[in-house]
Amino acid sequence: MTVLAADVGRTSFRAAVFGDGARRASVQLDSGATLADDDGVPRLLRLLETAMRALGDAAIGELEHVVVAAAGALFRPTLAESFADALAAGGYAGQEVVVTTDIVAAHAGALDGQSGVVLAAGTGAVAFGVSGSGKTTLVDGAGYLIGDAGGGFAVGRAGLAAAMRHHDGRRGGSERLARLAVDQYGPLAKLPGRLHSDPAPARAVASFTPAVAKAAQDGDPTAAAIWRDAVAQLAETATAACQALDERDRRVAVTGSLFDLTDLVTDPFSVTMAARLPGVVVRRATGDAVVGAARLATGPAGVYEHLLFRRSSSRDGRPA
Repeated sequence: MTVLAADVGRTSFRAAVFGDGARRASVQLDSGATLADDDGVPRLLRLLETAMRALGDAAIGELEHVVVAAAGALFRPTLAESFADALAAGGYAGQEVVVTTDIVAAHAGALDGQSGVVLAAGTGAVAFGVSGSGKTTLVDGAGYLIGDAGGGFAVGRAGLAAAMRHHDGRRGGSERLARLAVDQYGPLAKLPGRLHSDPAPARAVASFTPAVAKAAQDGDPTAAAIWRDAVAQLAETATAACQALDERDRRVAVTGSLFDLTDLVTDPFSVTMAARLPGVVVRRATGDAVVGAARLATGPAGVYEHLLFRRSSSRDGRPA
């Protein structure tokens, strides 16, 4: 069985081809498109086609299944269904296409089929819990406008806000963050216009996250406070997801780029969770969302099945 599995967030599009369970080839592209966007379907189709060209015919072969786990799928089910229909009608797979949200794939990859909570923190932030009885709970993941507390966008925005406060001469600013913002974006007087006109403003703001990490690691107190707040927000999200499950199901797997920052995020998050929910085990995800997406290729997918948009497909470009 040959499967193309893709994990799509606001910042990156990651895809891999699996043959008989083994990963054959992988590719990562800049994203900027999700199913939370009105034009997400055509943009994701273009990204998928770009990824397939990059992987090449030798890696793809005769694809039987295509699974795309895209942020926004559960909040915009009409678009998720349209995307699944477009994949099926486009002949991307010989047998079946599946569309779901990125956090479902993250859970499928993170916990090896166990109950528990996966907390994903990249540009956004979301927790997804599954109980032993199959009950599911979703916490946050509401997008950068009203949610994603503690995610990369929130950190980048707080860092840029501190840079602008320093530039304006207001309290709460950071000279260090202001210098880093100038290095990355140019004159701060032009920064608002640059960000508001960017075609992918969330990604542009979140791209400042590494600079906020550097400033904190160099001892900047404002940057350090931003990271403490982010960790507290992520712990609150994970705690809420855990509390929706029975105590025996309360384990947490963490994934996403923010958890690559061991000193600023992973270690303090574990300490915070131990204080909030003593006895709850926090560990890194066993597999990533691409691996999880591949696991969803053939149904039924157990507790995840009602969160998937499945379509039969044929390679001749017509729905089967």
